[in-house]
Amino acid sequence: MKRDPQAIGRLIAVLFLLLALTLLNALSGDADLAVDLSKPSTIVILKVVQVISATIMFVLPAILIALLLSPAKLGYLGITTLPKPWYFVLAFAVIICGLPLIGAMDELNKHMTLPASLARMEHWMQSSEEKAGKLIGAMLHMGSIGALIGNLFVIAFMAALSEELFFRGLVQNVLKEWVKNKHVAIWSAAFLFSAFHMQFYGFLPRMALGGLLGYLYVWSGSLWVPILAHFTNNAFSVVGAYLIQHEVVSKELDTVGTTREDLVYIIISAVICTGLVFVAFKIRKKPAEIAEVVS
Repeated sequence: MKRDPQAIGRLIAVLFLLLALTLLNALSGDADLAVDLSKPSTIVILKVVQVISATIMFVLPAILIALLLSPAKLGYLGITTLPKPWYFVLAFAVIICGLPLIGAMDELNKHMTLPASLARMEHWMQSSEEKAGKLIGAMLHMGSIGALIGNLFVIAFMAALSEELFFRGLVQNVLKEWVKNKHVAIWSAAFLFSAFHMQFYGFLPRMALGGLLGYLYVWSGSLWVPILAHFTNNAFSVVGAYLIQHEVVSKELDTVGTTREDLVYIIISAVICTGLVFVAFKIRKKPAEIAEVVS
């Protein structure tokens, strides 16, 4: 089958970006902790750097590749298509109702062990996870409403916007037009999305989230749906951390779904999420409808 030269260009550009970003992420892993995280000014600088890096690494490449290498321009990314209004409600609901299930997956993932022959790799994974935990913990320390709003912008909004533009809007679309199978494209993009974070003991729940976001994108035909879902997931963590720090809610909020006592909540979460995903599938847009809106 003869390939469109622009499609070939999109694939080459995405492969190059993934390689470059993976190397950059691996090399910068230790750089974030080479500073004093106890200083508020340092945290502010790190947040500014994070916004700038997300824009340069994810937002600009996705937009430039769409504008230069796709006839649909920004429509290729799904940001010019408005979804059915119910999709926003479903996206919000499935994330909130899925928290116990995600918590259970996260707890299961944390107990992952590797064979003795891979002890050095496991030690590196644990070290990387510990460093990431320290950085996230420092950034989530919020002494005021201003800090909460700042984190909602940096950790929730910017992360959701930039990562969805890149991993769902660009990577998933490019993979789908090459493998001709939306399921393979969705889960491949979800795998890359989770792997890029280099937090191995949260790999499974993050990949599951990536898969859910991918299906929401395909079914709704609009990138704004997974952006909202991604934002909701991150915002819950930010707001939850703020409320716990200021003793508005119990610390147990942070451990929902991680204990045997939560088994009932986990089962209920799984049932509700399955139902909501089924509803999202039933009201999905047909490819012809999506193409009509984009054009």
